[in-house]
Amino acid sequence: MAIQESSTFDCPSCDMKAPSTAVPYDPLGYVVCPACAYSGGPEDG
Repeated sequence: MAIQESSTFDCPSCDMKAPSTAVPYDPLGYVVCPACAYSGGPEDG
């Protein structure tokens, strides 16, 4: 029997780690860090 690990969110700004189901998403579907408000939206480039 295989063990399946759940997805986690790793914030690149504050290094917070949390289950992906425990973090909020903005109206466009991008993740928002609950600790530092980092938004995972598209980057300027």
